[in-house]
Amino acid sequence: MEDKIQKMLEKLIERISDMESIRSIGISGELKPFPMPGKGDFDIFIYCDEIPEKQERYNQIELLLGCLGNVQHNVFSGEKWGTGDYCTIQGIDTWMMYFTKRDVLKNTHDILEGKYLGKVDNFYYPIGRLAMFKSMTVFYDSDGFLKHLKNAIEPYPETLKKKILEYNLNNLNNSEDFERAISRKEVLFYHYAMDLAMDSFLMALFALNETYFPSRKRSLDYIEDFRCKPDKCSERLLSIIKDGGSPERIESSYEAFQMLCDDLKKLCRGL
Repeated sequence: MEDKIQKMLEKLIERISDMESIRSIGISGELKPFPMPGKGDFDIFIYCDEIPEKQERYNQIELLLGCLGNVQHNVFSGEKWGTGDYCTIQGIDTWMMYFTKRDVLKNTHDILEGKYLGKVDNFYYPIGRLAMFKSMTVFYDSDGFLKHLKNAIEPYPETLKKKILEYNLNNLNNSEDFERAISRKEVLFYHYAMDLAMDSFLMALFALNETYFPSRKRSLDYIEDFRCKPDKCSERLLSIIKDGGSPERIESSYEAFQMLCDDLKKLCRGL
């Protein structure tokens, strides 16, 4: 099964790279182990001078249609995720996302300059795109575009670090929302306030350790490897979240979070 997946993925990427305007292709993260159907996917990022038209993209993979499943084109289109096509490889969701190089370069420059210091549209972390570039598995890079991007984000810019720390440390504590939730013992409202505060805490903690924040996924794994962090950081975070789910424990959860934030701020002083 793994050989079939590998060969089909390579054939798909080969067909895509044969289009004239395609310059670079990579997959986010490590290629292996392959995901199980329904439990993961392949995110193929494709960078071009101009995005090929729908018909050209269809024609290019037409010979593979007997091996690919559920092929769809123009599933979505937008700045964040490009122009998206979809198929399955041995039941594994496979997303083909096309971007123009000029848009990616501008977006990368804006992120590095500190234009995006937190989450946008209530779900998307722009700085996560830099984390993706850093860990991306490169399959095709005809003009060195991905190599250039990887070099541009290494090392972590000191100016970006300072901007992210300042912005997120100042947004750690919306005391009005927290106090209202605690006084009324409203668990769901407390969870809303904590979710926003947790974003700022994690963004600041990752910046302190000069690591691009990818998303909430695997945050605890990252934290375990961080050199600079509050004492027993992971254990305290889990305890704060657990206690925040009980009306009787909301206040102690908030007090513990305030102490954790104070410890983080102490680590950031003088930077």
